[in-house]
Amino acid sequence: MNLRKRYDIRRGSDWHVWRGQDDATQQLYLIRQVADNSPYQQQLLRRLEQECAFFSAFDHPHLIRPHGLDSERKRVVYHDVQCSLSQYIRAQGPLTPAQVGQVLLQASDALATMHARKVGHGCVNTHTLLVGTQGEIVCGDFLGYDFGAALHIPLPEPELTYQAPEVIDTGLGKIGPSADLYCLGYTALELLLGERFENLFDLPEGVNWLAWHADPRKKLEDWQAALGHIPAGLVDLIAGLIAKPIAERTFGTAGEFADALKRSRLSQSHSLPFYQHRGDNAPARPAAPRFAPGPVRRKKSHGRKPHLLLTPLDRSFGVRRFKPGRPVLVGRSDMCGLVPAGPGVSAKHAMLTCHDDCVWRVYDLGSTSGTFVNGAPRPQARLRPGHVVSFGGVGYRIGLAGSARAAGVRQFHLREMIHEGSHGRLYRADWASLDGRAVALRLFPRQFANDQTELLRGRPRIPEAYRLRPPHPRRLYRAGV
Repeated sequence: MNLRKRYDIRRGSDWHVWRGQDDATQQLYLIRQVADNSPYQQQLLRRLEQECAFFSAFDHPHLIRPHGLDSERKRVVYHDVQCSLSQYIRAQGPLTPAQVGQVLLQASDALATMHARKVGHGCVNTHTLLVGTQGEIVCGDFLGYDFGAALHIPLPEPELTYQAPEVIDTGLGKIGPSADLYCLGYTALELLLGERFENLFDLPEGVNWLAWHADPRKKLEDWQAALGHIPAGLVDLIAGLIAKPIAERTFGTAGEFADALKRSRLSQSHSLPFYQHRGDNAPARPAAPRFAPGPVRRKKSHGRKPHLLLTPLDRSFGVRRFKPGRPVLVGRSDMCGLVPAGPGVSAKHAMLTCHDDCVWRVYDLGSTSGTFVNGAPRPQARLRPGHVVSFGGVGYRIGLAGSARAAGVRQFHLREMIHEGSHGRLYRADWASLDGRAVALRLFPRQFANDQTELLRGRPRIPEAYRLRPPHPRRLYRAGV
């Protein structure tokens, strides 16, 4: 196999990882080889063989697949990927919270497969998490060790900026799955912040990063403030990963973390957008196989996302208003956007969020007393005006402001729905023809269009109502179809 280098993915003092192409077949591959100037040639060549054998034992969509060792056994040839996550954020900028959620979900899925075999990755970071040819996350390049084995754990590479304290110093605790999750949490921070990630540590240039992680006295200060644009639920999950003491980490296994991430609805089902390496003049994309699925299309938004209005049933305070831009975490924790004062409310009870379809929904986060909509227990539910949502023993009546249906009625901008009944919906609206005057607008049900009886029932009264001028009843301006 005669491989021509397309571009480097990672080049260090011991390893050289690059993307290459076979000129004969035009097939692309990922190549990992020992650096020519490394003083540890023999040890690294043995590790290269171990790595090839390690990944050959797995068949998982998010674990890299070896093609095999070359004839001189100095490099491993893997199935193709686009780049590392480190390259990706340097070129594309920080990822969105939804994209980070998807990276965490796919990476934790791969780690759960490894952990089920009592094997740890040991080197999770933005260099070893790769972006596959379809935008999926592929877990590669590892230190590797068996949980509970007496074998010496390989030394971490000096270029790393984060590593679990117990991997650096085994005297700090027993090594287990949460060591990989610790690194996954810092990976999430790096993906969200990009170039600003190192500012979290406030360390002088040339500092030993691994010494910082191995020191139990050092910890990140006010890192949540740098993530003001991030949903509180994602911040909460990251906090449960990066605690230095093992006992303070929220998740003991990758499977537990993946389950919590799925419940939070913080991940998306879309792959990362395509990565184009600068200076790479080869065809941008390999030919897609015939069975490859077409591009995933996002659902079109149906209008402007409404604000959520919550009115407590006990009238303990006024209406709470929440913008649709970020999810609202409900619970007793100080980090929650809504803190119900009453019995049965868990620390992280539920989440309220508005999706691209302009619909607000509630998701229970495994609370002890449950989340209810109109008295029925609902792990997830759509919220409509007039519904009552209860968290434990605390209830709120739902309202919406800035309705998503505003574009559907010419000349009127619908602000919020006041009432819904058998004769349609009554909205508060702004009337463009009267310089935006606030009016009440009743929209009859769609089925009335074919029911002349219902239409004629109201029309004879319209002229009489139009002539009325006192403030009570309300003045009627116009009726039509």
